[in-house]
Amino acid sequence: MPVTVKNEVSVMKQIQRRMLLQVLLGFVLGRVAVFGINPVGVAYFAAGFTEGGAVLPVAVTVLLGMSTVLPVESVVIYGASMLALWLTADLLKYRHIELRMGHAALIMAGANFILSWMKLLLFPYTRQNVGFYFLEAVFILAATRILYEGVCYLLHGTADRMPDREEAVSLILMVGAGLLGLPHTSLAALSVTEIAVYAILLSLGYLVGTRGQDHRGSGQMREILKFKLQDFSESFRKLSRALSDQTDKQFQMTHHEMREMMDQIASQVCERCEHREQCMGQLELSRSEIFGMLALAQEQGELDVEQMPARFLQECIHLERFITETNQNLQMTRMMMGVRNKMTENRQVMAGQMEEVGKLVEGLAEQVEGMEEIPADAESRIARRLQAKRVQATGIMFYEKRDGRLEIHMRARTQRGRLVTAKEVASVLREVLGKPIRLSEESRQIISREMSYYVYEEDTPLRAITSVARRPKEGEEISGDVFSCLSLPGGETLVALSDGMGSGQKAFEESRTVIELLEQMAEAGFSEMSALKLINSVFLSCEETEHYVTADILILNLYQGSCQFIKNGATATYLYRMGETSRIEGQALPIGVRQEMTSFTGNADIRAGDYVIMMTDGIADCYRETSGSLEEYLSECDVREPDELADAILEEALARQNGYAGDDMSVIVTEIQKR
Repeated sequence: MPVTVKNEVSVMKQIQRRMLLQVLLGFVLGRVAVFGINPVGVAYFAAGFTEGGAVLPVAVTVLLGMSTVLPVESVVIYGASMLALWLTADLLKYRHIELRMGHAALIMAGANFILSWMKLLLFPYTRQNVGFYFLEAVFILAATRILYEGVCYLLHGTADRMPDREEAVSLILMVGAGLLGLPHTSLAALSVTEIAVYAILLSLGYLVGTRGQDHRGSGQMREILKFKLQDFSESFRKLSRALSDQTDKQFQMTHHEMREMMDQIASQVCERCEHREQCMGQLELSRSEIFGMLALAQEQGELDVEQMPARFLQECIHLERFITETNQNLQMTRMMMGVRNKMTENRQVMAGQMEEVGKLVEGLAEQVEGMEEIPADAESRIARRLQAKRVQATGIMFYEKRDGRLEIHMRARTQRGRLVTAKEVASVLREVLGKPIRLSEESRQIISREMSYYVYEEDTPLRAITSVARRPKEGEEISGDVFSCLSLPGGETLVALSDGMGSGQKAFEESRTVIELLEQMAEAGFSEMSALKLINSVFLSCEETEHYVTADILILNLYQGSCQFIKNGATATYLYRMGETSRIEGQALPIGVRQEMTSFTGNADIRAGDYVIMMTDGIADCYRETSGSLEEYLSECDVREPDELADAILEEALARQNGYAGDDMSVIVTEIQKR
């Protein structure tokens, strides 16, 4: 009997912990707001409603979470939708009808859609709001179905049963969305991008990690995953096109708006005029010529007395007041038109971001086909060799990239408490596969008793050694030039240099923003061109009107022996080889100038012994404005160590300016060496 009581107490505590976790998830999911809507929070409530648990506490915490990020009227609508589901469930229960998950999703989506339309009757709205409310209903239906599996496992799963694929994906997306609901600081302009990238990477991480547990149907899984990613990509593209279709700017009032404005002015001035009955000037306000007059006044910024019809000037006894009222209305109209155009620009930015995310997802779908399981004989040989080192490896598979490089994924742990370095495993892979293999930089260096995920990749025949020399503008403590050297997961090396407009702290912060965003998006899988377009949209969405930054990017493919140059407002890059110097330059506007951004791109082969030299205009101008070009200086200079060569180029530039730095000066020297 005491054992039974103890078991019952243990079960009760476990149920309480599950319900507490359910309630906490409700709060953070209630904070996941995108474009002013939150379909995830109400979908989570609907998914758990049919399974019981802490229904009322979940509703309260979801609404509390929403109240921290959404306006009051939106929270009221979501609360009313939950109440509608609750009342409908009671009515169906009274009629002995069982409420299922699909019913709950339809009721929640329908109630929210109807209440949102009622809100449109009470508050001002735009066409964009109408589209979002329709999409929100669709998202509620989809999210309820996705989150349902995770909620079921959360409430009823047992420790001895691992979640199946649908439950695992649901849990991953639920936790990922919950992380987005935690308070954090981020660039609002990138929020949509981060949601898409993180959700995709989490899902892919799970699907790749479970490959070793179940080899059956792996080809079908790849096809399904590819189809889903392609479908996801097309959804983003459609949303991008929908936003683009609503982005026409309005530079002048329409005739209808002009007529409404003249009627309003007439009601403010003419209706209270004591000369109204005898005034014939009112007829002039209804003539078609008045539209041309107002259009000209809008361009000028105000209406001049001389522009009014002669008959109106003769008849009107409150001319000064009429002109004043007209100019006030014109100023208000110009201001409202500016606000509308700013909203149009923001929609264009969002449309561009959606398009780039769609391209990223499409690229991931194409790469799924490259994932293949390692042949059985090689897998068994690797497993036996690692077993001799007391390493248990499961789920071994390889991925052949577009450039032909091999990437090996596995889960591994040691046995009997021994610690093994990941480099020892790399040596085994090298011997079995007959290729130079190295551990990826993202993987742990030690294989311990805990099962962990490791990635190995085929090594490159070349390597890059990069050095930089810098000096801020005379009188400034900090340079506005920022650089980066980053090894990318695809075996490429990214070298980037950015020059902010002006000098000092402000220029430094602007160029640092470009470099940091470029690093983050390159590591997330965006192409450099897509990353620059997204960064350009971020700068255009800022309030500052003059917000220009240069970008000079070098992408080294050390496996194929090639490089790509991408430039936006940057100076020339030099490729030095065996005493000969090539100059790579092209015209392209800096980041933040135009909505439609184009970059200069160039390609070249690289080999061991080459030097790639990048610089900002602070150094480039020194070699242009004085005798002797940089090509001539390199042919005469006998320094070849990258750090020494960078220092020498900087010192020579300063010497040509008598030691005075008239601008921020930065030079990056990258030497290509044989590994």
